[in-house]
Amino acid sequence: MPPHDPTALVLGAPKLALAVLFAATGVYHLLLFRRVQSFREYLWFGLVGLTLGLNAWLSSGWFGLLVADEATFTRLLAGNFHVQVVVFLFFFVALLDLPVTRLVAVFVGVHAALAATMFVAGNPWVYETTLVVRVLLVLPPACYALFITIRAALRGHREARIVLLGGVPLFLAIVHGRLMEAGLVGGVQLTSYAFALFVGSMALTLADRFGRMHTELVQSNAELERLNQATARFVPFSFLSLLGKGSIVEVGLGDQVQREMSILFSDIRSFTTLSEQMTPEENFEFINQYLSRMEPVVNEHGGFIDKYIGDAIMALFDGGARQALSAAVGMLHELERFNEERATRGQAPVRIGI
Repeated sequence: MPPHDPTALVLGAPKLALAVLFAATGVYHLLLFRRVQSFREYLWFGLVGLTLGLNAWLSSGWFGLLVADEATFTRLLAGNFHVQVVVFLFFFVALLDLPVTRLVAVFVGVHAALAATMFVAGNPWVYETTLVVRVLLVLPPACYALFITIRAALRGHREARIVLLGGVPLFLAIVHGRLMEAGLVGGVQLTSYAFALFVGSMALTLADRFGRMHTELVQSNAELERLNQATARFVPFSFLSLLGKGSIVEVGLGDQVQREMSILFSDIRSFTTLSEQMTPEENFEFINQYLSRMEPVVNEHGGFIDKYIGDAIMALFDGGARQALSAAVGMLHELERFNEERATRGQAPVRIGI
């Protein structure tokens, strides 16, 4: 149990500050996971932060100000230690996009059982009696986490290389710290500070991943917008609206509605003769100029073009024949303006039938 004298509390202040930092980091990443639940690494890193915060608080000496029970202190310290092993393993597996193998399941099962045991019965005698065995049981999962990270880094995994910068010092500090606790080696306990370095590097890694996800989302939305615009050239939104659909992806095979519609057909008179007098490029430019003038007129009168049939237009009107007739008159007025422009270029007038 940590001492309660003022000097010990002052000396424990840096670890208390680390506890607050770890806990804040954990809460922040749990909130991120709530927003983006497909990123499991945010969940596990959030739990890593909380367990590290609890451990730093317990070892700071400030815990004794709230709870003066040494049995409670040892149960929390020992049980939380094995919870850390579990959440760290799951974090590494999620970050490196790896499956939960049988070996990982064994590690998790062992340390979950140890955590439950220590939370329930981890009094000081049990803590001291089982300390060496429990410390040695940490080494296999720690070595495994280091191995899969190195392997991923060698295979070009972007985050794995950053993980190693904070992971290797942490691995060495954990091994040294656990051996110190077991009385097998001497030295200074640096585990908390190695954890701080690791948490900082992981926070940068996850922030980078979140930034890249945002960039990819923006690019995906832009691509989707371009796709919608391209689709609208062939399937007007007004047509989808009649079917009660918001986008083309909602349309299923056999979807249909029955309505009374007015249908407008128009075509260019003697279009074949006109075409034979133009090159393919001129033909293409002419038909695009003509159709681009007619479509807005149809839209202005409450209709939409269902299809183009060469030079012909098929337009639908849901509001009655008067709309279609008004659109026809509007098309003839627009044709007059179109022919006036053609006349200035010395081109023959165009006639249409509706």
